[in-house]
Amino acid sequence: MLWTCENSAGVVIFDQVNNYKIIDSLPIKGITTGFYEDPDNSIMWLANTNGLIEYHLKTKKMRIYDQDAGLVSQAIQSILPDDQDNLWLSTSRGLIRFNRKTKEVKNFSRADGLSSTEFYMLSALKTENGKLLFGSVSGITSVDPQNFKLLPPNQKAQITGIMVNDEVLNDLVCQETDATNVSEIKQIVLKHNQNILTFEFAALEYSDPENSRFEYILENYEEAWVGPIKEGRVRYPNLPPGNYTFKIRVINSDGVPSVATTDLKITIQKPWWATWWARTLEILLGIVIFLGIIYFILRPRLAVAEVRQRISADLHDDIGSALTAVKIASQLSLSGSPENGHYKKAMTSVAEISSETLDKMRDIIWANNPENNLLEDVVLRMRTDAQRILPESMELELDSSTLPLKEKLPGDKRYHMHLIFKEALINAVKYSEASTLKVTLTKQQRKLILKIADDGNGFPEEKPEESSTSGGNGLRNMRDRAKKLNGTVEIISKPQKGVTVLLNFPTRESYWIRFVRATKRLINLIYPLV
Repeated sequence: MLWTCENSAGVVIFDQVNNYKIIDSLPIKGITTGFYEDPDNSIMWLANTNGLIEYHLKTKKMRIYDQDAGLVSQAIQSILPDDQDNLWLSTSRGLIRFNRKTKEVKNFSRADGLSSTEFYMLSALKTENGKLLFGSVSGITSVDPQNFKLLPPNQKAQITGIMVNDEVLNDLVCQETDATNVSEIKQIVLKHNQNILTFEFAALEYSDPENSRFEYILENYEEAWVGPIKEGRVRYPNLPPGNYTFKIRVINSDGVPSVATTDLKITIQKPWWATWWARTLEILLGIVIFLGIIYFILRPRLAVAEVRQRISADLHDDIGSALTAVKIASQLSLSGSPENGHYKKAMTSVAEISSETLDKMRDIIWANNPENNLLEDVVLRMRTDAQRILPESMELELDSSTLPLKEKLPGDKRYHMHLIFKEALINAVKYSEASTLKVTLTKQQRKLILKIADDGNGFPEEKPEESSTSGGNGLRNMRDRAKKLNGTVEIISKPQKGVTVLLNFPTRESYWIRFVRATKRLINLIYPLV
């Protein structure tokens, strides 16, 4: 196919094979000064006095690149391709490099070394070695595309002014060098209310200063470079406290950014009430005030509520069941005469239950009496109950020599520990047939350890709870009470080698647990009033 231009009448396409028969015509305005067809035969590029035309041969669609696309002039005088996917266009106002793949445009003027920007129409030639020659009013311009490189500018931008809260500060000092000259300041530190910053900057670009641009970024505030912009001024209002770095780089007339950047480190301090130590003090002060309200103002009511709740639970669990048993035994006694065996058995049961109930009442009263809150009171009570429960044939060895006797033990812990101790004594009396009972009470760190060991028969091989002669309910009660103490109880036994009961529990819970408990009690006190 032969492509021709008939002045401003358009483009005519001839078939060279069939006697130059006209195949098609394109009504393109202006004068077409050159053609170039892509190697894949898909696009024909037309240099025209109205711009560069991209014509798709299959779809017959076209697109025009003119000054709106970045061309310095749309009056193209000639067109030449290089071997790097570029089209070189000569115009009446300079030389243009147009990339066919990326559509990137680069304009060249006198600032780039051209002797003239006015080129002649149809005056262009590509040599065998790939160089491009263009004729201009001042001679021939030679371009070597293979060795053509755009060098980045070496000059750096220079900060010429810094304004804080829209005012010029005369006392700005560089934190690194103590410099006071604005262009030499590398780092500044500002107060939290000095957070409106304006920067003015310039570049020493002599080759083509009118086409120089700037790009800038405030690191830790902006995610990408901003620009290019022509005016060397930028303003940041209401910056939050933090550490920033303001960077500027020059974009030369070729559109290439400078390698070197001008950096300014900026620190905007937090207000004192927003610093970590101030926040920490605020939190600690709030906790102290809250705990003070709980433990100093409401402590008496919390203590009374705790004692009431504990006494109520003990009376319900222990005394309530005992009174129920007394009621049943009394009803049985009414059904017979004093000489009847059932009557005597029922009355004996009433006497035994009454005695046990009285004993439980004494334990509850003792545990909730604040005068018995020392460990020496606990040891004395254990020794008294052991002498009362153990037979004369069983010797008691109670060792509390390493125990801090003047240390306090809360009432609920005294109560449950003492009942575990009594349960172990009763089991030893009923089932062990032991001659010696050794009791050791020690404290390790914050835990109290109670060890009760006898030299009796021991439990059978099966689990104690499954033995019909071991008092399984008593052992289960021990474990239930150990859970209430936030501790553990371990029963160690082998036939004919005795039984060892090992109780381990903390004497005082952590401050956090006590705080949670106090908060719950406070809620329980306030809730009925809401």
